[in-house]
Amino acid sequence: MKKLLYNITVVIIITLFVSQGLNAESWAPEPLNVVVLDFTVNNVSSASGEIARNRLEILLYENQRVRILERSKYRDIIVQQNRGTLQCYDTHCAAQIGRFLSAEYVVMGSIDRIEDYTINIRVVDAGSGSILYACSDTFLRERDLPRCVMGLSKKINAYLNDPYDEKSFSWAGMNSLWADISAGYIQPVHVLSERVSRGFAVNAGLGLQYHNFMPALMTGYLGFIDRENKKYSSIVPMLGGIGYPFYFTRCSIAPFMAAGICYNKIGSEDRSALEFMIRAGMSAGIMFGRAQLFLETQYNYIIETKAGMQFVIFSAGVRYMM
Repeated sequence: MKKLLYNITVVIIITLFVSQGLNAESWAPEPLNVVVLDFTVNNVSSASGEIARNRLEILLYENQRVRILERSKYRDIIVQQNRGTLQCYDTHCAAQIGRFLSAEYVVMGSIDRIEDYTINIRVVDAGSGSILYACSDTFLRERDLPRCVMGLSKKINAYLNDPYDEKSFSWAGMNSLWADISAGYIQPVHVLSERVSRGFAVNAGLGLQYHNFMPALMTGYLGFIDRENKKYSSIVPMLGGIGYPFYFTRCSIAPFMAAGICYNKIGSEDRSALEFMIRAGMSAGIMFGRAQLFLETQYNYIIETKAGMQFVIFSAGVRYMM
């Protein structure tokens, strides 16, 4: 058993390092449709807002991960919709324009002046209207505006290239639903290993990424084979749990715990029952856009009236952030 756990750990570590070393172009997703709105200005000339917006659009255009929607193609459409302007003061307005133009992200900004100048830029999810990333800078003279825009554009490009990069990570962008599915091998331990030789598992989960917590509902199907290669039992778990991921650039490690009930049908004894089940484990994965490939180890304990069932699941799966 110790040797098996050691081998699984080695496989997880090697997989993560190999995945990190893969050529990024082989995993390159479709370019993101991005629209840059007119900047709002407060106590600043409108020309400064136009300069900042034009400069930012050019700098984002140089990013191959981004497809900037050309203003000449959609300005007339926006005017025909009685909007009259590509300027927004809130994220709801920005998201509406983004959805209308079939953009994934909307970039909106403002330039304010009290004594010094301040430029603020936000990346908004066109689907939900939530702020995914925000950055700002201050400058003393108006002629320093292009320099500030260039510095902020590098941060925005870093985020758009990899939303889960630790240098540009925004917890607000992680407040989303996710779903996963995995399959793997079951290794019985303790008393159960005397009756069962092996098993297989298919698990599915639906949850919410809220800041750095991942509450979830879990279910699946677990099948066990006895020592005579006959079906021993079938289990359908119904669990609620929570995980806490730690991010390292595109990689993550997430310990988790779950508890609930399971439907346990033991064919060899011709009986079935609802029993209490506890699960704890660790997953390690790597992000590719909104999808995550992961390896997972779970320790499971089913509390029975006679003797508990204890087993470990080694699985691999995919998780998608919606």
